[in-house]
Amino acid sequence: MAASDLQDLAEAVLDASAQILAETGNPEIERQFVSHGPPALDCCNQLAVHVAQIGEAATQAGTVLQPGLRHETGRVNLTTLMITVTRCHPVLEGDGQPPAPADLTEASAMLNTDAWALWTQLYRMKDTLYAACDLVFFDGSIPLPPQGACAGWVMQIRFELPGYAWPNGS
Repeated sequence: MAASDLQDLAEAVLDASAQILAETGNPEIERQFVSHGPPALDCCNQLAVHVAQIGEAATQAGTVLQPGLRHETGRVNLTTLMITVTRCHPVLEGDGQPPAPADLTEASAMLNTDAWALWTQLYRMKDTLYAACDLVFFDGSIPLPPQGACAGWVMQIRFELPGYAWPNGS
């Protein structure tokens, strides 16, 4: 395994997500990137993937002290990736009137299409996109409420990634 495996996985998930969203019929998302930490929601119509956590899975303990001995008995590395997709969302009119219900429904339809496409299609790619990962957990998606003129979804997926050998062999 290489030290770049985590970044490679994040980029692969970004590419797959972009491909899935391009097939929905929704407007293309040109701003796509892997970010360090949660992306700023400063631009509508963006797709970002970030690593939310690097940790270890809770494994079956033989004794109360077993989790503290993982450095000897091995551990399961779990990395959490978050996929954030945002779209433009209606805002108050210049005269202070709320957005028209039809505009809100149209924005919701676009956002829900994005979320459902990612949820169903990324799962179907488990045998190709995640072939190097023994464990993959689809933890769910939550909506991002309107913030300024943006709204969207955040999807969380956890992956087991094996470690890598140091160049000196240790």
